[in-house]
Amino acid sequence: DSIRRRLDQATIPALAGSVAADPKYIVIGGAAVDSKGNTWIVDRTAVNGFHIVQLKGDGTAIYRSSMSDGRLTNILIDRYDTKWFANAEPSDKPSTGLLYFNEDSSVSGTRALGGWGSIADGLPSNTILSLALDLDGDVCVGTDLGVAIFTDPRSPKTSKTAYIPLRGQTIQAIAIDAVNNKWAGTKEGVNVLNSDGTQLLAQYSVLTTNG
Repeated sequence: DSIRRRLDQATIPALAGSVAADPKYIVIGGAAVDSKGNTWIVDRTAVNGFHIVQLKGDGTAIYRSSMSDGRLTNILIDRYDTKWFANAEPSDKPSTGLLYFNEDSSVSGTRALGGWGSIADGLPSNTILSLALDLDGDVCVGTDLGVAIFTDPRSPKTSKTAYIPLRGQTIQAIAIDAVNNKWAGTKEGVNVLNSDGTQLLAQYSVLTTNG
């Protein structure tokens, strides 16, 4: 209901543009708030390399670099304040894998990399289109070949599994409802899965909804 802080190319330090030719062309991939009230913002492909902005409660902005070229399209924060990043859109699908960041290095395997971690093996695909946090605290990751579920986000590399009913489908969006069912938006329509992702409860498409 009010402007908390304005960040743009004139800010000191600047919120960098996404292309060198036009500093004013800034693409925000997503924003999320952690448990401490910090707002985390994705500055997609920022030319200065600072792809993540941490906006603190007092309005102070901290700029952080990432492990990638900054092609980050969305952000999700889990119950442990780990930041998870999507890297793709339906029209632009790189295969750079899943990135996550926890500034406290509380996630297994991140301490040596300054809080960063990545996964490029064992996912349905390394093209990450969508993210959702379910009511159990599990992190749902939508790819262009299905969904991966992380049942213990503190140990991402050892806690992932797949939603079998969605194998091979392009998961462009995921939403969690009040009973923890998963609603997955695909190219063909919407699929609804039960809370643990083992059963397909409903399918909504052009055909099944009469257009």
